Amino acid sequence: MTALVLKVFDGMYPVANNRLLKESAAQIARNTKISGGSLRPYGQPTTTVAKRSGGTPVTIYRFGQSEVTDTQFWFEFTSDTDVVRGPIAGDTTERTFYSSATTEPRMTYNSLVPGAGVYPNASYRLGIPPPTSALTLAAGGGGGGNTETRFYCYTFVSALGEEGPPSAVASIQVLYGQTVNITAMSTSPGGNYNVNRKRIYRTVTGPQATDFQFVGEVAAATTAFTDNIGTPQLGELLPTDGHYPPRSSVHNEPGGSAFNPVVVDPSPFTMRGLTMMANGIMVGFAGNIICFSRPFQPHAWRREDELTTDYPIVATKGFGGQSLAVMTTAYPYIVVGTDPSGMSMVKMDDLQACVSKRSVVAMEDGVIYASPHGLMKIGQNGSGLITRGLFSRDEWQAYKPDSIHAYSYNGRYVAFYDTGVVRGCLIFSFTGQEPMLVTSDLTATAGFMEPLTGRLYLMQGSNITRFDAGSAMTQLWRSKRYTLNEHQNLGWGQVIAKAYPVTLRVYGDDSTYTSTTTVTDSKPFRLPAGTRYRSVEVEVESSTEIEQVAIASSMAELRSV
Repeated sequence: MTALVLKVFDGMYPVANNRLLKESAAQIARNTKISGGSLRPYGQPTTTVAKRSGGTPVTIYRFGQSEVTDTQFWFEFTSDTDVVRGPIAGDTTERTFYSSATTEPRMTYNSLVPGAGVYPNASYRLGIPPPTSALTLAAGGGGGGNTETRFYCYTFVSALGEEGPPSAVASIQVLYGQTVNITAMSTSPGGNYNVNRKRIYRTVTGPQATDFQFVGEVAAATTAFTDNIGTPQLGELLPTDGHYPPRSSVHNEPGGSAFNPVVVDPSPFTMRGLTMMANGIMVGFAGNIICFSRPFQPHAWRREDELTTDYPIVATKGFGGQSLAVMTTAYPYIVVGTDPSGMSMVKMDDLQACVSKRSVVAMEDGVIYASPHGLMKIGQNGSGLITRGLFSRDEWQAYKPDSIHAYSYNGRYVAFYDTGVVRGCLIFSFTGQEPMLVTSDLTATAGFMEPLTGRLYLMQGSNITRFDAGSAMTQLWRSKRYTLNEHQNLGWGQVIAKAYPVTLRVYGDDSTYTSTTTVTDSKPFRLPAGTRYRSVEVEVESSTEIEQVAIASSMAELRSV
């Protein structure tokens, strides 16, 4: 006499033989959340808005996150693009920054976004470059007494108050009391920058050092200025010496300081992979170089703050506040720190390359990415392969991990794959003692998890949809293969669910025998008799929550469970 009772339902473990699975594990778990041990179906995606671009977006992002409706201001990119919100104190413009492998880092904000076309429909290049025109200086007025050697430079300033690095330095000798006529200033930098004014600085020699102090400010179109400011009236020190735009292959960028501004940038790579760390530090990478912005100044980057990895970088992702995960074509790294000039980098022992930049997701306690052998996790306690108990390398490779793009949803890692023949979705949970996997029929080309609401949005066909928001999907769950003590017929069944109908299928002897029953209530029911089998598998299909499934050889056995 035999009874099989399923009260706890678990996910899939493809690495294990079907008959060696644990009691609650599944051969198939599709479109099911497996929440609290029961089977609950995911909701169908619901359409949020139709896409605006003509191509196929592979990155989407919702701007204007303070808006009540989620139908507004969707950014769409047809290339892999990293988008981050700026760490600007008191910012009311929602300054947002983005970069890709084909476009230099850019910045947009709320007054640039509304309008027709595909968002973002207007933007500026990130950063403020130094002026390239040298100043022309001439002494004016009377004056007398001792002579003084002055050094002058000037900077560009954006409409948002972002100040760039100084120009080359010009010098002049003046008598005490003379004015200085400054001419030949550049009107604006080449390229699409948001510059509307310039600031002029001059040196004051003190007992410790020679510092540049603020003299005056002029409009961007102005090319001349007369300095008649006395030393006591000079303003603040030059704050941007050594601050440069992010690395870009669009032009050769100067480096160094105001006194040596003509060093050519040693790297032609365009910086990309924008992400955020604690203390307002924006991070990107160029080749094998990790780049850090100045705290709370996304437009300002210093070359001396950079770190270098052994292998080309695939992605960077901030997590846990002060930590940064760095994924390369070989080993991963962890960078920790709160100031760009004091970052500490540790190389992990795992030779696990990141095979898909779009697979990188920051979770609550670390960063997960796709490697050749499975999903890797980088956390505060190091790194490790977290799907070792789910897949062999061959099973994992069957999903073509280099095609994976993934997102966080409700503590789960939601990964979409495309083998070239099959497209689908893998949903991983790592909150229990063991990792858990379910699959889904859903496909998507892009996704975005909105941090303010925790909602996951998908790019599906011609629409942006909201994941798990509509009516219930049809879930399918099949048990392990149970081996019975002898050949017998399990002729009775019972399904306890929140609602009905539920379809119950019983497979015997490696699926050579099948029975299908449409269950309409919680009462015990007869299964087909007359066929005996040595192994059995149980499958349920429904659009409602299932709490228990049982089959037994007799009514008495069924009542005893």
